[in-house]
Amino acid sequence: GGGANAAADEFLKSFQATATSKQLDVSYLTTSYHANKTTTAPLDDISQPQQPVVQEKDKNRVGLFTLLKYSTKTERYLMSLGIVMAAISGLCMPVWLLLLAQSLSTFNQIGQLFATIGDEAIDVLLGELYKLIYSFAIVGGITLISGTTYVSLWTYVGEAQSLRIRKSFVKSALNQDMGWFDTHCAGGDPQ
Repeated sequence: GGGANAAADEFLKSFQATATSKQLDVSYLTTSYHANKTTTAPLDDISQPQQPVVQEKDKNRVGLFTLLKYSTKTERYLMSLGIVMAAISGLCMPVWLLLLAQSLSTFNQIGQLFATIGDEAIDVLLGELYKLIYSFAIVGGITLISGTTYVSLWTYVGEAQSLRIRKSFVKSALNQDMGWFDTHCAGGDPQ
């Protein structure tokens, strides 16, 4: 109710006074607090419900190239190799479908082979099927190797960059002025 809003306003005023004495810019805190604050109607006035304030989406999004600044040259190379391996893995599916179409075409021609060649048709059919079996095995091996490689590379690079970003955040957080917590609530929420 009103007591919580008054306590929050009092907390912000004391925080601003402390920050002003230390020459810190905290205007973004009060702006975001007041933008998120909604008013509620009394319980007996239910005829016109109040709509919460809709906040605009954050326009300070982090772009792709901003994230890449945390990667090393080796990691960029591994990401490029991962993209190539993903493309190879993706191209294996259409090749597999072409091989499947060729094998179905071979099976459809069994009747014609027996009519024209006779008993030797089995040897011709087995020769064609062995070629297709080897082709399927090669495509499957390439898919297995390229798929495993690109997933492994992207997982490794993602984990390495995530760890580097986390370390940078902790280092930055530990370099902040901690004297404020000596005189204020450490939990962050005004009670």
